[in-house]
Order: sequence, then C-alpha cells, then structure tokens
Amino acid sequence: MAEPRKKYKIRISADRTLGPLDWARVEALVLKGRIQGEEPTSIEPFTEWRAFVSYPELSELLLKKLELDRKAAPSSSQSSEAATQTLISSQPTITSVATEEEKEDTGSYGIPTLVDIRMPANQDPDHEKTIVHPLAPLESVEMGEDDGRTKVLTPESMNLVLEQYKTPTRPAGPVKKNIFGKAVREEEYVTESGKHRLLTPTTSALLALGLLAIAWFSQIQEKEEDPNNIFPRYHTFPYVEVNMPPPLGNAPNRALSADLVEKGSELVAKETPSAYMTAIKKYFYLAAGRDPQNYDARALLASSYMRLSELVPRDQRLFETIEKLLFPGRPSSHWTPEYVVARAEYYQLLNRYDQAQEIINGYLSRRTTPELLYQKARIAYERRDLDPALSTISKAIPPENVQKANPRHLLLYATLLEQKGQKDAASEALKRLITESPNYGPGLLYHADSLFRAGQTKQSRNVLKYLLNRPYLLDRVQLAEAFVVAAKVMEGLNLEKRALVFATAAEKMHFDREIVEDLVFRLKSKVPATKKAYTEIMNARQRERARQIDLAINHYVRALESNRRDPTAFLLLGNLYEERGEIYEAIDRYKKALFETSHKPIAAALKLARIYADRYQLEDSKAMLRIANDLKEKRDQVNFFKGILQIRSKRPDLADPLFQLALRGQSRFPPLYIEMGDIETEKRNQKLAEFYYSIALRYEPYSPKAMLGVALSRFHLDSPSRAVAFLKDKLATQPNSAAILTNLAIIYLRSGDQDAGKNYLQNAIRSDSRYAEAFRLLGDLTKDEGDRQVDNNAARRHSYRYALASYEMYSKLAPNDPEGYKATGDLYFDIRDLGAAAKNYYKVLELTPSYPDVRLRLAQISRNGGDATKAMTLLEEEIKINPRSDAALVEKGNVFMAKKEFEAATKAFTDAARLNEKNADALFGLGVVHHLQGSFDNALSLFARVIKLDPLKADVYWQMGLIYQKLGNKVKALQAFANYKGTIRDPQAIAKVDEKIRELSK
Repeated sequence: MAEPRKKYKIRISADRTLGPLDWARVEALVLKGRIQGEEPTSIEPFTEWRAFVSYPELSELLLKKLELDRKAAPSSSQSSEAATQTLISSQPTITSVATEEEKEDTGSYGIPTLVDIRMPANQDPDHEKTIVHPLAPLESVEMGEDDGRTKVLTPESMNLVLEQYKTPTRPAGPVKKNIFGKAVREEEYVTESGKHRLLTPTTSALLALGLLAIAWFSQIQEKEEDPNNIFPRYHTFPYVEVNMPPPLGNAPNRALSADLVEKGSELVAKETPSAYMTAIKKYFYLAAGRDPQNYDARALLASSYMRLSELVPRDQRLFETIEKLLFPGRPSSHWTPEYVVARAEYYQLLNRYDQAQEIINGYLSRRTTPELLYQKARIAYERRDLDPALSTISKAIPPENVQKANPRHLLLYATLLEQKGQKDAASEALKRLITESPNYGPGLLYHADSLFRAGQTKQSRNVLKYLLNRPYLLDRVQLAEAFVVAAKVMEGLNLEKRALVFATAAEKMHFDREIVEDLVFRLKSKVPATKKAYTEIMNARQRERARQIDLAINHYVRALESNRRDPTAFLLLGNLYEERGEIYEAIDRYKKALFETSHKPIAAALKLARIYADRYQLEDSKAMLRIANDLKEKRDQVNFFKGILQIRSKRPDLADPLFQLALRGQSRFPPLYIEMGDIETEKRNQKLAEFYYSIALRYEPYSPKAMLGVALSRFHLDSPSRAVAFLKDKLATQPNSAAILTNLAIIYLRSGDQDAGKNYLQNAIRSDSRYAEAFRLLGDLTKDEGDRQVDNNAARRHSYRYALASYEMYSKLAPNDPEGYKATGDLYFDIRDLGAAAKNYYKVLELTPSYPDVRLRLAQISRNGGDATKAMTLLEEEIKINPRSDAALVEKGNVFMAKKEFEAATKAFTDAARLNEKNADALFGLGVVHHLQGSFDNALSLFARVIKLDPLKADVYWQMGLIYQKLGNKVKALQAFANYKGTIRDPQAIAKVDEKIRELSK
C-alpha cells in the first residue's frame, strides 16, 4: 500500500491531541500500541472528526498491528484470533487492490470498480439484499460520536473488558435435576438475595426468547397476509468507483475485450441499476483495460456511468472520467452506434440538446439502430416536440412477435402516446412492457401511476407492493417518486395514516419540495388530529399562489391558533415574510419554529443559518449550524452552509473540502451545484462549471442562476449562438419566462447585439414587471461593459449611467436587499461621486449592519475628505466585525501614514501582510513608509515584490522613480517614470509624469 501524503490529528484524550502527524509517525504509534482504534481523528484540512478506523488506510494499519501481534504470540488459540478479527470496524472501505479471485479473472490490471458488496457468482443481479426501514431513509440516519460501530480492541484489552462483567463465583452446592431431567446445581435456583425461584436464569431466558420469537413470527405472518400493509423500503446500492480505465498490464487481448463488451451489452439490456453496476465491474471496465483502443468499451462504460449518475457523487471526478473515456475519440468516419449514443448522452447531461441532435441526425443518415432512434426521440421530448418524438420512437419499437423491445424505449413510447391522447395505444404499449420486462422498475412505477390515474386504486397498490418490495429496481430519485405515488394510492383507499408514512418518506428524499409538501399538507388535513390546522394551511397555500399575501398570512395565523406545537405554520410564515423582504419577521418565525414547538425542524435551523450568513452575522450562523449538525439530517446542506461560512470569513481554501463532502453525499441541493459552478467559473474552468450548472438544472429546471451559468459557460466555450440556442430551448418549454428572457438579453448584450438585448429585456419586463433580478443582472453587465471601454470615455459614461439606472430600479423593486444599494455605491465610488456613494453605503448598513467592506469604503471617503478621526472609528468597527480584513488594516495604515505616525502605520501594514501575503497594497504601504523614512533599499525591495504581484499598479513605478531620482540614478528613474506613464490613463497624471521625464532628461 502506497503511503498517503495526508496529515492527521489524533485526539488521545479530552485534553491531549497529537498532530499534525505524517504517515510514518502514525504508523509508528499504531505499531507501538499507542493507538487502539477508537480515537477521534481528523485529516487535512482538519474540518471533521471521525473514528480512527473510519479511514481505510488507518484501518489497514490496525490490521497490520493485529497480524504482527498474532505472529509474535503463536501460542494464542485460533478462536481467540478469530474473535479479535471480528472486532474490526464494519465501516466499508474502498480499495484499489484486486482480490485473489479478481487477479485470476482479470490479470495485472484488474482494478475493481464495485466494492463494499461483492456480487455473488451465478446470482441474478436484480435480486440483491433489500434493507427494510419503515420510518426513515437510511441516508438520513447519521452516527453520533458514540455511534455504536464495532471498535478495534487488542486481545489484552478485550480480556480486561470481559473481566469487569465476569459473574461472581459461588461455592459449589449439591446437585439436583431440573424439570427436563438435566443435572444442575442448587444455587442456580437461588437468587442473590437468597430467595428461591422456579426456573434457572438460563431456562427463563430461553423461554422468554421462544415466546418473543413466536410473537414476532406471528406478527410478520400477519403483515405478509395483509395486502394493505406495504412499507417504504430502501436499498443501499454498492458503491461504484468511478475511474478512467487505465491501459494497465502488458498482455492486451482484443478478442477477450470484444467478448467482454458483448456480454456486458447483454446484461445492461435489463436496464436496472444493479445490471449496470455488474456490467461496469465484470465487463466494460475490464474490456477497456484489455484493449484501450476499444472505443465501444469506453463508450459503453461512460454511458453506464451517466445512467447511474443518481447513484454516484456528481462531482469533478465523474465529469472528468466521462470526458476522458469519450474524448478524443476516433474520427467521425469511424464512429460506431455505441460511441454516438454515449456522446449524445454526454451532451444531454450538459443540456446541449442541439449538439446531441446534430450528431444523432448525422449518424442516422449512415446507419439506424433502435437506441439511436430512442436518443433522437428523447431529445425531441425534452424540447417538447412531441409529434417528432412519437414518430421517431415508434420506429425504434420492433414488432411484438419478432423481437423483445428495450424497456426504456417502450416506456417513452407509452408516455408519448398518453400525452398525445392515444390512451388505448398507450395501454397496449405498457402491457407489452410489463410482459417483456416485468422487473423494469421505472416501467412498474409508470404502470402503478397509470392504474391510479385510471381509478384502479387497488390494482395500483398491488403493483406498488411488488415494486416496493424490490427497491433495488429504482434509483433514489425514482424511489422517492414511487413513495409519492404510494401515498396518493393510500389516500385513494382512505388510508390517510399509511399514506402519510409514504409522503413523509418521500419528503426526506424528493428534491421537489413543493410537490411533496402539498401532498403532506393535504394528507394531514384529512387526519382528525391535525385536520383543523392543516385545512387552514392548505387555504393559505392557495391564497399565496394567487398572490393574496395578506389573506395567506391570516390563514397561517389561524393555523397557529389551532396548534402552536406544530412548526409548519411558523416555517411557512417565515418563508412568506422572507419573500416580502421583512427579514426580522422571518427570523422571528423561524426561531419560534425551532425553539417554541414540540419539534425541532432542521429546515428552520438551516434557514436561519443562511439568513445570518447573508447578513454576515457569522457567529449566529455558526450557532444555527451546530444545532442543525446535532439533528443529524440533511448533512449535504449542513456542509454546504459550513462552506459558505468559510467563504464569508474569507477562507475559501477551507470551504472547498466542505463542498466536496456535500457532493460525496450525493446531494440534490441546487444551490450547492450553483456555488460549485461559480467557483469553477472564477478559476476559468468553464467546462466543469457548465457541468455543475447543468446538474443544478436537473433538480431545479428553471433556476435563473443555473440557466445563466450554463449559457455564459457555453458563451465562453463555444459561441454566443450555442448559448442562445440553449436558452431558446428553455424558452420553448416555458414561454414568457421573465428569467429566461432576461438571460437571453444578457447574452445578446454581451455578444454586442444591443438591439436584440434591449428587445428581450423589454419583453422580460412586460412579462413580469416585478422581476427585480433582471435589473440587477443588467446593471452588472453594463457596468462590466463600461469597465472595458477604457479608451472611449463617452461610451464608458453611457454604460455607467445605464448601470446606475438598472441598480436603482432593482433597489425600488427589492428595497430590503442591500445588494442593490451596495452595487450603486460601488459604482458611484468608482466614478468618484463620493457623496452619492456614502449615501448608498449608509443604506446598506441600515439593512445589514455587519456587511463587510462597507465601513472600509466609508473610511476611505472620510479620509479623502480630511476627517481622519471618523475614518479611524469606521475602520475599528470594520476590524471588530471582520478581524481578517487585511484591506481594513491597509486603510488603517494609510490613515496613520497621512498623520505621519510611521510606527503605527508600519504595524498596520505588517499585520495586513501577515493576514494576506499576496496583498500588494500592504506591501506597497510598507514600501512608502520606508521611502518616507529614508530606507530606500528596503523600499525598493518591497516595491519589487509588489510588481510581481500586480505589474499594473501604477503608483509603485512613481515611487520607484522618486527613489532613483533621489539616489541620482537617472537611467532607472527615467525607466520607472516611463513604466508609470504606460499604466495610467488620467491626462493630469500623464502631464505630471511628462514634466518629471523632461526634468530628468536635461
């Protein structure tokens, strides 16, 4: 095993923590017996404490220690050794080392891609172990600090533990026989207090266990015999390790590779998750390893990963794996149907339906296959072109008596027929689907839903009973949908309590909160215990959708009067107040939901954490996240908001591992993927950014931020026409959407088509005159345009005026959002209208007292006006709120320097540089202080560092020119002043430096 390059911290006791330790030191501690396996451990960047044995590489160290102990003590009995080995944590580990059996099957390059649960030989992959849990999904159950997992113990420590619980010895008494004729000692019939009993403890325990077993089996039998009694069941799929198949090994075998591809293709025809997983492990991955030039194997492997993308983390590793498998492929003249399908699925994953259709249409002119036709129909269906989709998919379905149809093709065919009103034809297609593929999970789910919608509720329940007993036939998204259908079916059978069990289970898994909430509220309005309150809540929801906000609030208040112990009305009221911008009212309702009800809803804690983070009340946000963390739910959202807190604290390096934790939890939380897209956009990694934005659209199809992110990524990667095509596809599915029209306006404006941009913006405003985001986005865009127009002052002023008008309109529509006032203030500050800037900055502080950097700007304005005392007061307040603000310390140094307090200025600049060693302003300030104090060498050294960090910082060249002039070095002084002139645009500054150059040239 390769030695990890990680660092570890290990908590030996409550008051002693070792570390950071490298691998060699940890290994030495384990082999010396200093570490037993129970110690809380954290790895870089030390953001989470977990059990020592939960890290696979550390767990293997403990195994190594046990093996060494066994060899050192050969007299130990075999049973003792076995008992010790079973005490190793059952936490599954991921390993890249093939087992002996795999080595025999795959050779030197057999890297397993399916671990944790080995697929038994000769077993149908559709019949895996099902986990039954009627109350809550497995993914919502989290371990605490004392999580009940098996701990690692040495044989010696195990003996000490057993010694504590050893039964006290009693003197032997006379022997007697029990009712079974077995000889027992008389003291077994005497209690510790001396009383006599009829049965021995052993007999009593056996009898009690027998009675419990009889009762349990009777209950199970009764449940099985009751057709109404179905429960939410969950399945934990084996973890799929996503790797690019490397060309390992030195014995390629093209014939074997082709054979493996054929076997894998036969298996995936079942179209079940476990079939895809088995095909990846046993066939496609190994086929690509045996022959790296087998592009069919690579394409099928990539396609399998994409179809399993709801069961693996949707992160950078998945995206890069798919890209490496597909690109660069063969020349288009050598493409195969498998490769074309995989590329089409890749483009659809990224919402690139136009490109997917282009390659499908191009290849269909050469060769037609059912899967290619299915992909073409699916693209048309996603674009809401139902007639072409139906016409195409019908050609992919073979005659019933000739060949079995692919279940995915039949399901799309039945869906399209139903949507076109051809009920009988849809019913026949569905009947064929169930007959030919009885274990196709999505088909069974569609069948159950169709029966329910047709009024055949009992028949629908029977189909669901079969399906829910086999949850491994569905991925997590489909399973959540199955729970929704089951809840509706139970509601139709007047089994509201049973329906509520399914609806609650769906609520914990489903990514569309509104759909499931409506179902839960409707069901609770039918249960006598909650009927009154939830009837009011249902009425409030209807009023809210009709934008009758005051009436909605009245209904929510009535719901609270009926039952103040239920947090739901508080949460919904908080949402409503938050949308209206009444943030303090929203905070109050969320707090009441969290602290004044019989429940402790994590939703309230997360909402408060988000609000406090947006208001930069970071300590309050941390407190809410601690509460959410203790509730052990929605860990992906908890980790996401922890990462946001790190960003707000200006520690983005600590945010990334928290976001990665959320991604590894297979999150379906759109803001997480939007944030990841924004991060990659800042890194100029547009491809990965597009992937993250596209995943966000999977769970929130009309998210304005995600749509704009995809469009702008495509704008930079390809062309404006690709970005426009994507947004027009979206607009076709949701006409007159203000968000989509606004995004189209932004793309057109950015591409230079001012007329089209203004036209789309006007249409967006006509569609929804209250859509404030349109004006803020337009302001950002026109401000950026103005920043780029450095050589055209008239155009620059025009862009800035347009941006100011947009920001001011945004603030009118969203008067409680500080962002509009902040953007307006920043723009006024940039154009040196400091009075207007200060007015907007004070408005920001009125709305959000802890908003960062606003007091810094106000301090700069005060210093510019000669009020150093006020500037210093503002800076002290800023540093108190944001202790890591290196910019505030730089400004503090500037104030001290203006007052000729050089020692204080040096300290402030030094402190800023310690916080951020790449802060060019801090180094420049230090250099100026040294210059003023006559320490020219130190000043020049600091200025050289500034130039490396920011070569376009003009003032540094001016300072260097002055120093060289004082030193009498005219050549270097002239060069420095020439550099200064080359980095400025201000006419007065240019005239000033020209005068210096003429003076030195004499």
